[in-house]
Amino acid sequence: MPIPESREAIDFGIEIDFDRDSADPARVFRTMSGLIDSFQELDRSLAGAIDVSIAPVLMLEDIEAGSLKVWLRELLQSVNDEALKSGEWKKVVGNYLVKTKYIVLKFLEDKDKLSNRDDIARLQREITVAAETTDVKWIPAYGPVPLPKLLGSIQGVNEALGHLGKKDTAKFMSAEGDANLNLTLQFDISEMEELLTSEVISNESPMIVKVKKPDYLGESKWEFVFEHSIEAKILDAEWLTRFQNRLEDVRPGDALRALVRTEVRYGYEHDVISTRYSILKVIEVIRPVYPSQGKFLT
Repeated sequence: MPIPESREAIDFGIEIDFDRDSADPARVFRTMSGLIDSFQELDRSLAGAIDVSIAPVLMLEDIEAGSLKVWLRELLQSVNDEALKSGEWKKVVGNYLVKTKYIVLKFLEDKDKLSNRDDIARLQREITVAAETTDVKWIPAYGPVPLPKLLGSIQGVNEALGHLGKKDTAKFMSAEGDANLNLTLQFDISEMEELLTSEVISNESPMIVKVKKPDYLGESKWEFVFEHSIEAKILDAEWLTRFQNRLEDVRPGDALRALVRTEVRYGYEHDVISTRYSILKVIEVIRPVYPSQGKFLT
């Protein structure tokens, strides 16, 4: 389906054709919301191949009834305009973002599973070539999209499509062409990380990590804050049992002094693929200590 003449090259659309005789109608809107968020994240990764200072913003242009169809427009901001040539660089980069989203989604269209490192590397190179053809930088230094970010964006699209049923379909529409969104793609981010990893360096050290979100059921990772938000599995079975039996009181805002194992996975181009954390031993729970008001009044 050609893009309507009223649309510009920086516009793209998402169409969900849904089974009208099915339950859970909210799935359609969850999918659309998830796809928009995932495409926004993909844009950030793709824009980084040109300049990390470029901040893409998606703007809602139109919503059409029948099948659920949403049209969006690429807008761009930059905190470092001096690195970019004068002229219509925003339009050029906007076209690039639409084109490379199409490249990524077309690449995924007929895949049953992502299991080939060479395929992912070729996709990465194709995006880099597209970035170079924009010719918007004074100094033509265009870097590859980091594979962890690219794979994370693909995972987001895959998870959004997981809400749809077998009789539903979804499509990406642009001036570059249409791409059917793959609802059957088998994608395991852990498997992909293993495939892309050439070396793992691990170390164990005592750390203080602030609790952001405990896992009360003991089946998933906890969320902590250590310089930035991290997830970690608690492997201290004895302490975890006490916590689950309410013998240890831990709440968001508390901190754990713990022995933490950090595993950094490096790719074949020596880039960081992922960083994983595990709590080997919980030493103590640390409560927040607030200074008394009197100290500020004396």
